[in-house]
Amino acid sequence: MSAKTKKTADIKSYMKEYRDKNKVKCGCGGSFNQHTAEKHGNSVKHQKYLEKEKEKAKLNINEEEILEWLKTRFQETSTANENSKTKRTDKNTPIFKTLFKAADEKTYDWILENRMNLIKIYTTPSSQQSALSTLKIVLDHVKPLSDEMKQTIYQEGVSLNKKYKETATLKEDGMTYEELKKYETDEDPVLAMFANLYAPDMPALRLSEWVNTSVGKNGKYNQLILSTGKYTARITKTNAPEHTFKLPDRFMKWLRKQKFNGPLFRGLTTEEVTKKITKTLGEGNGSRYWRKKYVSEVVSKMTGEERIEVANKMGHSVQTQIEVYQKDKKK
Repeated sequence: MSAKTKKTADIKSYMKEYRDKNKVKCGCGGSFNQHTAEKHGNSVKHQKYLEKEKEKAKLNINEEEILEWLKTRFQETSTANENSKTKRTDKNTPIFKTLFKAADEKTYDWILENRMNLIKIYTTPSSQQSALSTLKIVLDHVKPLSDEMKQTIYQEGVSLNKKYKETATLKEDGMTYEELKKYETDEDPVLAMFANLYAPDMPALRLSEWVNTSVGKNGKYNQLILSTGKYTARITKTNAPEHTFKLPDRFMKWLRKQKFNGPLFRGLTTEEVTKKITKTLGEGNGSRYWRKKYVSEVVSKMTGEERIEVANKMGHSVQTQIEVYQKDKKK
């Protein structure tokens, strides 16, 4: 071997040793150094590896784990009074089941990106808003949402709520107060109580709040004192602080004549009362209808101070009265 050939071999050996010493092993199975990094990164082998890793990085959502978490969450976060006659309902679990089944991909990224299309499986703005809320709860649990994304979803919910309010109108063929008055002396005590409670001189509380009202001191339920007519609200949908106000004399005189004591609806649940009422008065003439009618026809004629007072009793804001109910007067 000539000196020149030997020198060339030594240089090649040195370079090989240098390259091997400075090589970086890659997850794709290959290796590279500072001189070959770009070429390696563009190789077909490395690109396929990156695609596989990207797929792995997608956060899969485990349906069973989420359902178990939602069940626990419902049990821990429900603030309904244990004495309430109104049955607590876990709405998130059935909504999640429906949405998850409809999702083309069961991954966090896909569901987050396609949330607005996914909730269209529900047909009304109200139910779509509920579905969006459920998705937000689940996604934020799986992987915390950014503040920016939370704000985006919040605005989407506001938009759906606006659409709901635009469609929340009174039934054109609903009952009148004159027609309801006929039932104030009905032989059925449940119908008579309902008709008297939703008369135009009464604050139209939610049916669940009347169902959870008992005549006489009790310390647990919503309380109505016969002698004074004072009503104390303890169990409300909005979990408002305990507050007391006086009910109209007309209603109290009627109630005293009944020599009434105990639960207003004689221990029936909200669902049982609703079933009985709609069977007689017809679908669409339940407590929600009368709440809307009360605000549309009675509250609309009140002064600003009176509206605020009534809104507090009914458990909603004056703004809600204006946005949801007042449009019925425009029809």
